[in-house]
Amino acid sequence: MTWPSYQSALPPDSFRGRRNAITLISGRLGERAFSSTSVVGGPRTGKTSLLQYLASTCADEHLPNLPAGLRVYLDVEILSSNGTSFDFWISFFRQLLSQNPAMDAVLAPVIEKAKNQQLSLYNLEDVFDECARRKLQIVGFVDNWDFLLRNLNFWPPVSNFLHLVRYFGQRTPRTVAWVVSSKRPLQELWDSSRSASPYYNIFVSVDIPSLESEDISDFYATAAESAGAAVDPDTEELIRDASFGHPFLVSYVTCRWLEKLAESQPIDPAEIARAFRDPAGPLVALVTEIRAALAPSERQILDQARTSGQLTANQKAKLKMLASYGLVPPGTKV
Repeated sequence: MTWPSYQSALPPDSFRGRRNAITLISGRLGERAFSSTSVVGGPRTGKTSLLQYLASTCADEHLPNLPAGLRVYLDVEILSSNGTSFDFWISFFRQLLSQNPAMDAVLAPVIEKAKNQQLSLYNLEDVFDECARRKLQIVGFVDNWDFLLRNLNFWPPVSNFLHLVRYFGQRTPRTVAWVVSSKRPLQELWDSSRSASPYYNIFVSVDIPSLESEDISDFYATAAESAGAAVDPDTEELIRDASFGHPFLVSYVTCRWLEKLAESQPIDPAEIARAFRDPAGPLVALVTEIRAALAPSERQILDQARTSGQLTANQKAKLKMLASYGLVPPGTKV
């Protein structure tokens, strides 16, 4: 088994950890209400890996009542700034059809209507009513939902798509649930000047910032197994301490250890420290991504915390809230 690069999402068969998030998400999908969930995490916290894992057969043990063919993964970052809600439904239903060819008679006409921008609420109701008749429940794992919210074509008055998400998430019988990911809670991303938020009673947020100690142990043990190496407590401690528990850095340090292992050399903590100080290194790149996801006022709080450390009570509360989303650089004292 070749261990994946730290730069890419973990393939489902290499995914480990995030037990709490998986338990919450699978619990909400397994309950009678068939409820939706929002996964919240800053850059490189593993949102994509988690959603792709849950959409795969590798997660069957957590979702025993949901065949993988009814789990659709869709990354809406592929929708350009000119993309529309019709494009979303085309991508969504085409993926569903590819996994369920028996639904061709139901989905093909709807896809064609979406291509012609003639898709209506009633067409969507017909699709999900037919799913209910066939006793099918579909989960849409929608990655990078915040990209979609930056696209005005999905907002009123151009489209009622965002309210349709709420409508179908609550509609009886329950035939579709959503598991979406974003860098911030959906409530914070909503523009209240347009209309009331459709999210307030649909999505429960689950934050995935740093990895738990047990998750890091799982990750390291899996990497060691892939290399045919024994688990070494000292190496595990180095990975945990050097990475600050951030998933991206855990993956980076683990990959460096595997490279050294292949060369029959020990991993050098000083080398990791130099890589983290390198302007082109993984830590600096991660911090740059995190800062890009912050508002100017939030970056100012971070800078003030790093330089003087003198923060007001409100600023400290704000910093803790950002840290809970994974939007504070690793190693920052909160």
